[in-house]
Amino acid sequence: MDHFQFKGMVEPAPPRSRRAPEKDDSQAVNLKFGIKFIVGAIVVLSIALLLLRTLSGKRPMEAYCKTTACFRHAELLTATLNRSLDPCSDFQAYVCSAWKPPGSYLDRSRSAMDDVRKSWFPAFHDMLLRGHRILEVARKPLAMYEH
Repeated sequence: MDHFQFKGMVEPAPPRSRRAPEKDDSQAVNLKFGIKFIVGAIVVLSIALLLLRTLSGKRPMEAYCKTTACFRHAELLTATLNRSLDPCSDFQAYVCSAWKPPGSYLDRSRSAMDDVRKSWFPAFHDMLLRGHRILEVARKPLAMYEH
């Protein structure tokens, strides 16, 4: 068969094969998108956390315990320190040498720690009563104390 060429006429290009996207291709695209999204999110979160830490700075440290009981306990522990001694050279003397047993129902105290323990006795029953209202397990010590 003879082919004729006409001047000025252009034959259309043969159609490209248009294949439908395969399932594997769309999964690969989705996987790439997912990975890029996760990496981007990690980078953004890391930068945000870094900025937050940098800008927040250090906050002033608050006192650990502000209750009356904590202050009373601290007072009991520090009231009898012998401040004329250097605690670095003789810590036991610094802590114990100025202690003298009080002249009350605590007369049998043999140490400053006994004073601390015995100072809790008057309030122990009230503490157990309040405690068993909050924690069920506190009923047993309350029952032992009351009998």
